[in-house]
Amino acid sequence: MRFVIENFSSRQFLRPWDERGDVYLKLGAPSERQTRLTTKYQKIENKADITPKEEVAVEEWTYIDISNFGKPLLFVFEPDVVRGYLSVPARSPLGEIEPYKRQTELQEQMISWVSKVEQEPMQYFFDYGKEELKYAFGLTPFLIRETPNIYDIYLTINVPARKLVTPSLDSIRYVWKVLVQDENYERLFQDSTETVSFLGSGQELDKLITLDQKELRLKAGTYIITSELVNSTGDKGGMLQTRLVLPSYTFPKVIELSKAILAKEIRQADFTDTKFVRNGLVIKPWVSSVFTLGEPIWLYFEIYNLPLDREGKSNFTVKYYLQDLLTDTKYLVSEKIYREAQRDFAMVKSFTDSLFRAAKVPVKSGQDYVLLAEVEDRILGRNIRSLSAMFKFRKEN
Repeated sequence: MRFVIENFSSRQFLRPWDERGDVYLKLGAPSERQTRLTTKYQKIENKADITPKEEVAVEEWTYIDISNFGKPLLFVFEPDVVRGYLSVPARSPLGEIEPYKRQTELQEQMISWVSKVEQEPMQYFFDYGKEELKYAFGLTPFLIRETPNIYDIYLTINVPARKLVTPSLDSIRYVWKVLVQDENYERLFQDSTETVSFLGSGQELDKLITLDQKELRLKAGTYIITSELVNSTGDKGGMLQTRLVLPSYTFPKVIELSKAILAKEIRQADFTDTKFVRNGLVIKPWVSSVFTLGEPIWLYFEIYNLPLDREGKSNFTVKYYLQDLLTDTKYLVSEKIYREAQRDFAMVKSFTDSLFRAAKVPVKSGQDYVLLAEVEDRILGRNIRSLSAMFKFRKEN
């Protein structure tokens, strides 16, 4: 399990590893593991005349001791920007008589959700035996040009607020504890904060709301982040824990993108704002990543180290795509060219139903989508790999 989490991690909602991890958990290490380059084609729905292609490194796993029609069992895994590595049809031992069908069925049986395996210590819910106070927290690291090898970590919580209300005071009252440990679970530091928020009318308390944020400055390394919430009556609803790996780096000399934040609100900060502030903006992440149809979605990310032309200006294009994870169809939603006298950028983009309709995206509630941002440098002609943010829609109330 430790090997799978460290080597086959993914950014999916429901599980912390990709399909290579599923196979490894079921069959163990392959007898042979090879990597080869192949060309991947991607259809963009509202750009029918364009067929973009890229060269990707696929992995081939061979299990010599497992027979598949008299030949060793073979898996082929192709990289996906959101879900890590996905299984694709391997060469069939039966040749052209049965090119893919039986082989595909076999792979689908082997690659499925491993429900009996606990995701520990990647993430778990610790039940204290009282009423559950379920919540989620998110971690978003950013680079800092002035202090290389330090990451700004934005630690954010979302909570069903009604369980935190103190009726006599008409307020939300809680204690939020955060423990940071190294990879051997040795304590590095702990932060505990008591917060009271006055509600007034107490609207929207049954929904997940973004409550609080802490900012951590961490050097490169491996950390175990544990977050715990306690309500006003002292009921401990549980804790969430995740493993965070921050690679060593110096501020990039080439173009690089940060991770993205999905938000329900982004606005200019003023002197009263002390939480969720980044680059002069108040950015309230939506950790649940479930949006109501009709509401705007905001995307925030940062671009580092764009090259400058002879006039001291950067020149680049940002394209935004929406990818349907059920069909893997990719829709171009928006495109804009920038030319500015700066190297680093804080990018903010809002998405609405009208924008999706204009791009002819058949948006459905309950379906998983990914917002992709791709940056093309127009000075050196480089394409920077896209970042992603996964979410789904729910029906309007």
